[in-house]
Amino acid sequence: ADPKWLSGEADAYIDYLRSCPPQPGFDAVQYPGEYEAAQRALHADAIELDTATAAALRVLADTLGVPFPVLG
Repeated sequence: ADPKWLSGEADAYIDYLRSCPPQPGFDAVQYPGEYEAAQRALHADAIELDTATAAALRVLADTLGVPFPVLG
């Protein structure tokens, strides 16, 4: 299949999904994988810390008087 055609079809399908009214209690209709992609992008510059390391860094931040960033 032609990649340009396939990309155009995918874009049209996404546009169609986004134009659908969401169910009550939801803001929008999402396509499969959209939420996960948004979460990966949101946390792209983040690292996961184990509990002990996070606690030690929090104590150090408090000692130095600097904010300890928390995501999520």
